[in-house]
Amino acid sequence: MADYDAIVIGGGIAALTAGLFAARLGRSSLVLEAAVPGGQLISVPVVEDFPGFFNGVSGYELGPNAQMQAMEAGAEFAMAEATALTFLDDAWLVATGDGDHRGRSVIVATGSHARRLGVPGEERLQGRGISHCASCSGPLHRGQVVGVVGGGDSAISEALTLAEHAEQVLVFHRRAVFVAQEVYLRRAREHPKIVFHPDTVVDEVIGDDVVAGVRVRNVASGEATEIPLAGLFVYIGTEPNTA
Repeated sequence: MADYDAIVIGGGIAALTAGLFAARLGRSSLVLEAAVPGGQLISVPVVEDFPGFFNGVSGYELGPNAQMQAMEAGAEFAMAEATALTFLDDAWLVATGDGDHRGRSVIVATGSHARRLGVPGEERLQGRGISHCASCSGPLHRGQVVGVVGGGDSAISEALTLAEHAEQVLVFHRRAVFVAQEVYLRRAREHPKIVFHPDTVVDEVIGDDVVAGVRVRNVASGEATEIPLAGLFVYIGTEPNTA
């Protein structure tokens, strides 16, 4: 069983950064990641607001580069999922499927997962037209009408990605005001394929085997409408994986 000054649990950009700086400070460090380095960042085609990259940088480039930088500094990596965390004597014991590791300190940076709408039809059609990754599933909807739920950066930037493939992108947001960065909103408002539906919530996802549409409701008027869709992309925030 190996001993470390710091064990980092997670593989996203926060975990990679923690491993990097622990190593740079001369601490023996181990980063435990269950998947590819970069976490959710891997699915982002272009990260535009990361300082130092004038033209942006792809998530699938930034993640592996951060891992390489941490390794160059001396951090160790293991592809394993932490299954238990126990404090024994003066150290933490981190159990994984590949064995145990001891660390004087543990940094939990396990990231988050997409928040669900919690409406009828969503659970049943997850992965059958409902997605949280425009760059992954967008090409499957070439020439079709799709919907996006949300009003923040993720929703609007992913709507722009979807507009490269879909015939039309309908953006549903429960409030009148969208909170995404103005640079994203300006591009989306000027895009001929993107249509905004403010003050609108999704009450149900319709479809037998795949998404066929949504039932939406205007929160101001109370009017309910059924809209045909081939896909629905949900970006209404995230939930921590440690919850």
